[in-house]
Amino acid sequence: ATTGMPENDSLRLVNNATPGQSGRREVVRYDSPHFSGFVVSAAWGIDDLWDVGLTYSGEVGDFKITAKAGYGESTDPAASNCGTATEFKCTWWGAAGTAMHEPTGLYVYGGYGSQKIETIAAGLDDTSTTWFVQSGIERKWHELGKTTIFGEYRQDNAGANPGTTKGADLTFWAGGVVQN
Repeated sequence: ATTGMPENDSLRLVNNATPGQSGRREVVRYDSPHFSGFVVSAAWGIDDLWDVGLTYSGEVGDFKITAKAGYGESTDPAASNCGTATEFKCTWWGAAGTAMHEPTGLYVYGGYGSQKIETIAAGLDDTSTTWFVQSGIERKWHELGKTTIFGEYRQDNAGANPGTTKGADLTFWAGGVVQN
């Protein structure tokens, strides 16, 4: 790579290793038909990379709800961004959801993700976690379209990345305005 990083690290520029934020993979995927707002998804990819997920989308009274949860596993360090060991197993799971009050546009969005490298060297932190919460309002105040105003908090507790880091704890505060 032209950045001077090993090739597997240079790919992280476009393939984030944060739990739940990985990039595209060579996989075969199946999504079930919708049943009462639920969809089940399953995928299998090259060199024993697989995952399953459950999505719900529906309305409860004046609230629009979307929720997702999933679990995955890999024994291929190159396909998973979980490390470079020869004996290898990495697992991940996560859940997130949004609830929006339709009449007012007020919403809350939150989630949690965890990734564990089960074969990492002794003494290194084998688990990375991320959790976040965002709250805001989305309304159409003018003809340009809907405007979203939000604030959020995120906590990342990054475990070890063999050969790169031994761990980190990061806190993010953010706010913004998005015009659709």
